[in-house]
Amino acid sequence: MPIAPTSESDFLPATWARADAMAVGSQRAYYRTLASSLTLLLCAAALSAVHPAEIALQRLLSVGAALAFALSLGLSLIARSRQYDAAWFRARSVAESIKSLAWKYACRAEPFAGEGNEREVDALFAKTLHGLADEIRGLPLLGAADRPEISNAMRTVRAKTTESRRRVYVDGRLLNQRVWYDERAQEMEKKNARLFFTFILINLIAACYAILRAAYPAVFEFDALATLAAVSAAVIAWSTSKRFGELSLAYAAALVDLGLAAEQFAPSLTDHELGLAVADAESAISREHTRWAACGFRKFWRVNSGNSGQLR
Repeated sequence: MPIAPTSESDFLPATWARADAMAVGSQRAYYRTLASSLTLLLCAAALSAVHPAEIALQRLLSVGAALAFALSLGLSLIARSRQYDAAWFRARSVAESIKSLAWKYACRAEPFAGEGNEREVDALFAKTLHGLADEIRGLPLLGAADRPEISNAMRTVRAKTTESRRRVYVDGRLLNQRVWYDERAQEMEKKNARLFFTFILINLIAACYAILRAAYPAVFEFDALATLAAVSAAVIAWSTSKRFGELSLAYAAALVDLGLAAEQFAPSLTDHELGLAVADAESAISREHTRWAACGFRKFWRVNSGNSGQLR
């Protein structure tokens, strides 16, 4: 039985590795900056809620709160100027497009079908890949300089029989993606539920504290309501940025699409039929990324209204 490539890094082009690394780095920078900014705002709210009797200590706390606000503002300005979110999506979009392109090449799907001159096919692949790479020009893509754009694994799969290519694609691409989408859909749903529970819990604590403070003002002198409100707002901001619920639905929809696409991969396909089936499956995978982009990165799509966000 033919086996799929041992790993994505061995199978996919060097440009994919660079785009993938850029996407991962930008995503981490985006969420790290957001988390730091929200943490500083929470610190500022907590410091502002303390009202000591000593004037010197009160001034010190006020200075600390002002510093936390200033640092949070600085991080927000840095994130806006560097556009971590736009760079993240842009690089991820290109990385997924390259992955789709590599599988089409390996499985002889359009525009790399047929038994024609392999040099011409390689040249077409390189030209198409160059067009994708242009979309992330200007981003600091690092690493993978010693890797080829058409890997030995891609050439090996392309040289296999039609049935062998079918089995490699089903095992190495379709099943892999379906398992990934299924796991991610469940993970996003659980995270969304935990975040919602956290939000409810914080608001219940705030409501109880407000009632107790109103009933026993001498006992509950510390004004924690502003801090709890800031924590609640931070949870909402984090939930909005993560979009666990929307991603869970998008992954579930992609899982259904891939299930339907997998029905086309019955044994004994002709070379042409396999190419059409691969093209349909890649379109189903691309639709998930389009949904994801529409959910979380409308700003990027508005700014870059050309074809840079379009997955192939």
